[in-house]
Formats: sequence, structure tokens, C-alpha cells
Amino acid sequence: MSGRPTELDPAASAPTVRCDAAARPVTYHDLPGPRTARRTDESRHEDPRLRPDYARLTTPRGHGATLVEPPPRALAVAVSMNRDALAAAHGVRILGVPLPEVRHRVRSELGLGDGPLIVTGHQPDFIHPGVWAKHVVAARMADALDGTALNVVVDSDAPRSTALPVPAVGVDGAVRLDRIPYAGTPVGYTFDQIPALSLGEVDAFANRVRSALGERFPASSMPAFFSALRRHAAAPRWVDQTVSARRAIERNLGVSVLDVCVTCLPMSDVLADWITHAERFRACYNGALDRYRAAHRVRSPQRPIPDLVAVDGRIELPLWLCHRDRRRARAFVRMGRSPAVLFADDVEVGPVAAPNRSGDAIDASSWTVDGEWQLRPRALALTLWMRLCLADLFIHGIGGAKYDRITDDIIRAYYRVEPPGFGCVSATLWMDLPRYGVSERDSAAAKALLRDVRCNPQRHCDAAADVADLIQARRDAVRQSEALRRERPGDRPARKDAFRRIHELNQALIARMPHLVERAERQVQTTAAQVFQDAIARGREYFFGLYDQGALRTLLHALPATDEFRV
Repeated sequence: MSGRPTELDPAASAPTVRCDAAARPVTYHDLPGPRTARRTDESRHEDPRLRPDYARLTTPRGHGATLVEPPPRALAVAVSMNRDALAAAHGVRILGVPLPEVRHRVRSELGLGDGPLIVTGHQPDFIHPGVWAKHVVAARMADALDGTALNVVVDSDAPRSTALPVPAVGVDGAVRLDRIPYAGTPVGYTFDQIPALSLGEVDAFANRVRSALGERFPASSMPAFFSALRRHAAAPRWVDQTVSARRAIERNLGVSVLDVCVTCLPMSDVLADWITHAERFRACYNGALDRYRAAHRVRSPQRPIPDLVAVDGRIELPLWLCHRDRRRARAFVRMGRSPAVLFADDVEVGPVAAPNRSGDAIDASSWTVDGEWQLRPRALALTLWMRLCLADLFIHGIGGAKYDRITDDIIRAYYRVEPPGFGCVSATLWMDLPRYGVSERDSAAAKALLRDVRCNPQRHCDAAADVADLIQARRDAVRQSEALRRERPGDRPARKDAFRRIHELNQALIARMPHLVERAERQVQTTAAQVFQDAIARGREYFFGLYDQGALRTLLHALPATDEFRV
């Protein structure tokens, strides 16, 4: 396989992903509503370091709501400004090579050319509509600028779960969440280590998803998804199989991005530079984290991510060491020798040799240790590399955009250059599921009512209830308690007896009208169940392929059109 990112050939049987071996209004669109109602301000794009207004990065609310920040035209201007600034950054050198040359080599190795490159990225997992919106915006921006949209598939990450969450509706109309497993990979293993599903496994997976979706299955994109999984059952990895299936869905919706896997990114020079200058990079990295924590009053040293540590002469790198048959481990380096020695956590792996080169091309697979271990970037390090060495504009989701203030700081400190601008895109889409329209406020109100029934049952008595004697006795007990509090505040035994008397009368009232508590308890249970089901129904992070295709087309209409990115 050439490894170069290409568009999916519907007739091809092999996967096409590369595998290794100043304040302004945010752009919000909320449906239903005319596109002319879109609120944008595209006059503020004079800053060559355009990036989102962090205060405005909040999850879009409502079905069909989208977030594009900065606005479309400003993003297009940022592409041009980033290209000019990075092309002029000859003072930034990586192993003695000027940054513009490094960028040229990377693109040449990936077969991408020199046109505008819009990059986004995510794990090869079941992405939700908010993540998929980044693909749509990247593709439309690339079309407008005669460039390329590239999705970096983070196959070096480890999945939190190897199950697909599918909201299902029971025969009683209750909404539940089914978690349907697709692989049995142990915790700590990477996506790269998950084998492709066989035809039998695809069919079993498809049957369970079809059963969970019920009558919603045909209108979703899952038939196309599973059809593509079957076509690529001979692929070596789940990554290749599932990315090809995702692309099949996108093709049906008129969206096209190229894909390249992290495991094949030509990062050797940058990794070697970080290893060679491990102590300095660690100081810049930790300094950026310290400043972020101080600015945002974060007390925990583990948040948002831990510092890089130095232990027994070993310096932690912002990298993973990955092995075909083992869990990934944190990478450490011990300097002072030639060559340097790498460690997987505290286990010595072996010496690491300089990367090989073939002509002007960077060999993506050369940076290995003992032929078995591969170095892979962690999340923040990967983003740094993509923004500095690959992209003309990188598009984040909300979480990544907020944390990239740390990346900006590292770039300034380590490379002594102003970091390129980036964008942020997200969206919210709800599935067509039954809802009760309740919230946590309703649940809190039901609990408050139950407490009041237990503590003040006299307020809730039926008019026909024969409890006048008990109510009068309770009034007398309350008056006695209040008198003791005013006149004999230090007489604790008497005050305790008065309180006990009120409690006994409450219990006597409840005993005559047990239905009051039972009814309030049922309301608490019912409301809690409804809130739980509504939370499932209003979830926004389900795989975009599970949604009705009409809903996905609604989202396509809500996002900025290609012409909005032209400058």
C-alpha cells in the first residue's frame, strides 16, 4: 500500500486510509429557522493569529444548533495568514532543518501538494454529529480555497470502550441505552491493535444494532455502514474497516475528506528533536501547564493533563511507546549516553537510533526501537505537530480548542514563534426519540415535595380526612417548641422532647393517610425515571450513522455553505 491519503474508490476492496504496516459574536445557527437568521460578524479578521474567542466556546444548544468560531470568512483569511507566517518561519529549525522545509517534506511524503490544507482529527471511533461537523466544514472550506481537507485518524489512541451505544425504545415506550460490543480488545490497547471484524462478526454486530434501532434502522445510515464493513472484512485492522465504512456514509451525503493514520505520519524529525532536547521541551511543556493552571485556578497537578516528570535520570516525553502485543506505555528517555536509551514507563526498551532518510523524504516507519516498539505522540503533542508541521488551518472541537491555549504557549516557549491560528467547530443533533420534557429541576421538586409530606403532613391532608385532632395537637406541639426556643434556649432535654412530639404527630398523621407518602414516593421514582430517559433521548454524542439521514441533511444545511468561506 502506498500509504498516501486518497479518496475512497467505491469499487476498491482495500481500505484507503494510510496505515503502518478581539471580541466578536460566535457563529451559531439554531433550527428551525431561515438561514438568513444566521448571526455572524466577519469584519474582525485583521489579527494574523486568528483563533476562537474562548469565552464563546460552549456546546450548541438545541437540535440543529452549530458552532463555527471564528466565522467562516475569518477562518478563510486565517488560512492565508497561517500559510504566509509558516512559510516565512525559517528561523524555526528542527534538527537544523528550517520549518518551511520540514513542512514541504511532510506534505511530499503524504502526497498532498502545496495547496491550502485544512486538517482535523479524531479517534477512529463512532463519532457524533458535533465531531462530524468538523469534516463538513473542512471539506467546504477546502472546496472554497481550492485546497484539501484531511482527517487525521488517531489510531494510536486507546479506546475507552469497544461498544457502540445505541438508544433503543422498548415495547412500553421506555427509552434505554444498549451498549453493543464490537471487539474484545483489553483496556490499554490501541485502536491500531484491534483486528478487522470477520463477515460473521459484522453480521452479528449488525443484527444487534438493527434490533436496538428497530423501525428506525432503514432510515439511518447504518445499512450503508454495515455494507461497507462487509466489503472490507479482509482489511488487516478495524481502523481500516471502520474508516472505510464512515466514508461510505459521507459519500452518500456529499462530504469528502482524505484520511491519514497517526501510525503513518512522517514525524521522525520532530520526535528526534524532542528526544534530543527532552529536558528543555519538558520545561516548556510543564511551564505552559503551570501558567494554564494559574490562569484558570486549577489546583490539581493532574488537570487538565499531568506534567512530564523526571525520575531517576529518566525524562518523560510527550509520547507513547506502542508495541504490537502489549499495552501502550509512557515513553521516557535517559540521556548522557550515545545513543539515548528509551524506557516504557520504568522498563528499559533499548537504545534509539537516529531516523533514516531516503532522499528528501522522511521515512515514517524508521523511528522504532529494537524493531518492536514505535513512538507515537500523545494528544497535545500530536496537535502541536499537526498545527506547526502539517496544516494551514487546524479545526478543533470545543474541548481541544480550549486546551490548545497550552499548545500555543508551548510553541511560543519552545520554538520561539507565534503559533498559527486555528478554528473550532461543533454541533448538536438529537435523535427522534420519545421525551417526557422533564428536567433535574422537576426531579428536585418531586424530592422536595416528598420531604414536605414527611415533615409537614398537615399541609397535604385531604379535606375529608378525619385528622383534626392530630393537626390541633401538632399545632400545640409546635407552639410549645417555639416557646422553649424563645424562653428556655438552654433547656436541651425539653426542646428535644418537644421535637420528638412533633415527629410522633407527623408519623400519626401519615399513618392515617399513608397514600400521601406513597404518592409522593411514586412521583419521585417516576420523575427520576423520566429524567433518566430524557437524558438518553437528548444525548448528542451518539454515532452520526445512527441518525435519520434527514436529520443529517438538516445539519448539512445549518453549517456554513462553501461560498461563505470564499474571500
